[in-house]
Amino acid sequence: MKQEYFLVGAYKTVPVYFSRKQGLMLGSRMDELVEPTGIQTLEIYRDLGGMKGIEKIVHNYQIGEKRQKK
Repeated sequence: MKQEYFLVGAYKTVPVYFSRKQGLMLGSRMDELVEPTGIQTLEIYRDLGGMKGIEKIVHNYQIGEKRQKK
């Protein structure tokens, strides 16, 4: 099954990706993603508006993808 990662923000200039299966991941290359530490995770959630904010970003990506396919 294809793993979907969505770019949801940045943590101190490092891109933050979110996957519904893996959660938050940090890294500038998709093949070198790492899980953030506990404190990093809390700061990322705070900066992005919690899970509600992250889900909204992911939802907007999915809507955009549907529009592009039409």
